Amino acid sequence: MAQPFQSEEQYPLNAVGQKGQHAFVGVEKVFFRGTTGLVGTAYGIPGVTVSRTATGSYTVNYDPVHELDIIPNLIVPTGQDAQLKFVEVNPTSGTAKFQITRPSQTGISGAPLLYNQPSGTIASLLIFGAPIIKF
Repeated sequence: MAQPFQSEEQYPLNAVGQKGQHAFVGVEKVFFRGTTGLVGTAYGIPGVTVSRTATGSYTVNYDPVHELDIIPNLIVPTGQDAQLKFVEVNPTSGTAKFQITRPSQTGISGAPLLYNQPSGTIASLLIFGAPIIKF
């Protein structure tokens, strides 16, 4: 398997354990714009893209890896409660999907409603990818 982001190597990563061999770590920043939840800008890790797929639903595309961990953080300037949750992560296909909800607002079923982010909302995705094969 090719090493992801090899052409953009800037310094070695000192990671613990076998999972850290040839791994990459970085932060992808996603800036939302308008009232429709569109991704205005996303940058940080070369080869990673983020796109809106439906109201409150987004897809992250990246180079395929064996294992992937994503730790999200969401900053909403309006002060409203919002939650970013990954609902699907497929490391070997290079895709992950997340949804943004307002836990205080629920639908008829009691499930939180998906909603579009206002301008100024920032999602930070700490991504750790391990391209090695499990033992």
